[in-house]
Amino acid sequence: MLAIKSNNVALQCAGLRLILSFSRSIRHLRTTLNKRELGTQICELVQKSDNDVKCLATKILSNMVLEFSPMRKEIISSEILPVLVQGLSSPCCQVKSLSAGAIKNLSSHYKDTNVISKILHELSFQKTKEMLFDADLQLQTLGLLRNLACSATANVVHMCQSFGGNKETMELLCSILDTNVEDETWQEVRTYLLCFIVFIERFDRHCTFSVMLLHLGMLNIRIP
Repeated sequence: MLAIKSNNVALQCAGLRLILSFSRSIRHLRTTLNKRELGTQICELVQKSDNDVKCLATKILSNMVLEFSPMRKEIISSEILPVLVQGLSSPCCQVKSLSAGAIKNLSSHYKDTNVISKILHELSFQKTKEMLFDADLQLQTLGLLRNLACSATANVVHMCQSFGGNKETMELLCSILDTNVEDETWQEVRTYLLCFIVFIERFDRHCTFSVMLLHLGMLNIRIP
């Protein structure tokens, strides 16, 4: 583990790859990594200028913040969220995508209302719109929106108001379908969109279905 403190980038990356393999195991998250209190060190490495170090550290971070991880609280207390939001504007596509994935994983515990509120505060809705039409970020952003919507109806209302209203939000989501081609990610995009649409439908049924009906053919869905 001392390797990640080295000034040698190659040695740092080797150490991070080892930690990454450990971070994929629930057992190691609860024992090997948790006992060494590596969360703060990984957060520091996410802020490094070298993209290889930054990417590996962000991958580890994504595993450390999952709901079942005992290191989640340590990561959250390190105020890493603004750093991840900044990573969304990186010229490196991989850094952007991994930062979005880490934020999505942070939002995965829908009962953690404090974290959800911080994400809503840090991530402007103008930025969210841009992310929705960024091919490198679209899937992660849709997953994030699904998690935020799942956490509380108030968050759905907040998001829809920020997008201009329920009808405008639905039109925005459907416009994503208009611009998507049926590639390998198409099924995932469609699934995320439908999840988010269902959450909107919970409190505005008429608006949701009036717009959805126009796009059922594109979604390949038949009304029973």
